[in-house]
Amino acid sequence: METSEPTADEVDDFLRTVGQLLEEFRKVKSSQTRDKDVGHLLDCLDEFLTVETAFCLRDLSAVFVGENRTKILSHWRDVEDYRQMHFPYEIPEGESKESAFLLRWSHLKKFVHSCLYLDIRYKAGAPLLTHSIYGSAAALSMLFATIVAFFYQDLYGSLSRNLFFALVIAYIFKDRFKEIFRDWLSNVIFRRWIPDRRLFIFMNNQRVGSAKENFGFVRSEELPLRAEDLIRDASRRFELSAFRPDSIFRYSREVSLSVSELPQQTCLIDIVRFNISEFLHNLGAKSEELPFFSEDGKSPKGEKLYNIYLLRVFSCAGRMDSEVIRITVNAKSVRRISIVKAYEIGNSVIENRGKFIYT
Repeated sequence: METSEPTADEVDDFLRTVGQLLEEFRKVKSSQTRDKDVGHLLDCLDEFLTVETAFCLRDLSAVFVGENRTKILSHWRDVEDYRQMHFPYEIPEGESKESAFLLRWSHLKKFVHSCLYLDIRYKAGAPLLTHSIYGSAAALSMLFATIVAFFYQDLYGSLSRNLFFALVIAYIFKDRFKEIFRDWLSNVIFRRWIPDRRLFIFMNNQRVGSAKENFGFVRSEELPLRAEDLIRDASRRFELSAFRPDSIFRYSREVSLSVSELPQQTCLIDIVRFNISEFLHNLGAKSEELPFFSEDGKSPKGEKLYNIYLLRVFSCAGRMDSEVIRITVNAKSVRRISIVKAYEIGNSVIENRGKFIYT
């Protein structure tokens, strides 16, 4: 459900909290001046937090008007003044100050991400098991072809036209049986142990966990949510219909972490990104004429909108929580994002191309 713009008091509280957080961090930084290496790292982190705060305040100012926008811009100027005073950067000859800033910002992000982000290394499914399954499928199909060859050889002799045709037909069906057996073994029997992709999680070049990813289209009955959780508002109750099933793409990830290898009081954040730009390219017309006339006698046009539902289910240590997000798009952009069903335990954080969207 959509909410109204925050009040002036709420904006003041938010800006005050941001200022207090930065101030507390800088107090910690000032207490570590004896160790030059630690002091340098904290300086880099302070610069990163300052620039990141400036980016966030800039984006917030774009969605506010009036007094709230003025307060945000005032706070943004204070942050910028602090950055220019404490973190001047060198501008190489022949480059603009904007390019020099972006290069410095790139280095800062790499520094922080190397500390905060775990190292993820990708690998295809389960190669040994996969090759074993493919070999088993080939063996079963070859067994069929061999039985046919032996049977017709005993029946017609080793050199005969009937044996020749029997072997050709047997080998045709052998290849089909091999594909059928391979698909059945891979996607039915051993699907649990053969993910589409495996991820190995490292921290400081030490493996701390792994993950399995699976992709594919499913039916609505296979979703790990109750039917009433899919569409809560009555006005859109018939969008998921048994008479016209929608296409549902499921992405699942199972993460296993070694708690003993992680520092105490570790907080992990799982970031999920979805790119819908290719989907928008295939939507076609942006508007369509309506079957009635307006006051000027012309047939008005209505904007064609499409809804994409993002269902996210989180399960950890026997606890499960879920949310449903509706993304309303037209042929060119995202028009609206609204939460149909919110998390009962956690909070949703939604971001669209780096711009904040309040829902």
